[in-house]
Amino acid sequence: MENNLKIIFLLAHGPSGDRGRLLPTLPVVPTVEDQDVVPPTLLKHYLSMADVELDGSPVENEIPAFCAYTFPAVVITLGSANWPVLRECFEKLAIMFQVNLPP
Repeated sequence: MENNLKIIFLLAHGPSGDRGRLLPTLPVVPTVEDQDVVPPTLLKHYLSMADVELDGSPVENEIPAFCAYTFPAVVITLGSANWPVLRECFEKLAIMFQVNLPP
C-alpha cells in the first residue's frame, strides 16, 4: 500500500517534489463574463432560455425551441474558445429535445 501511495505522489509531484512538472496545468474555463464577443447580460438571457421547465403549455415549449434553433449561430458567433460557456446549455437542449424513433 505504501508503494502505491509513493507512486501516486511521484506521478502528481515529480521525482523532486516539483508539482506540475509531469502534470500540465489545466486551462482556465471561460465564463459568461470572461468572453468579450457579446454583452454578458444578453448571453445570460439567452442561456436562461434553456432553463425553462416544460409543462406542456405552448408558450413555454417555444422558448427552448427558439434557443435550440438559434444555437448554431450563437456557437459560431462566440467561437470555439467560448464553447465551455455554451456546453451546459447544449446538454440541456439535447436532453430536452430527444426524439423517439419508431423501431
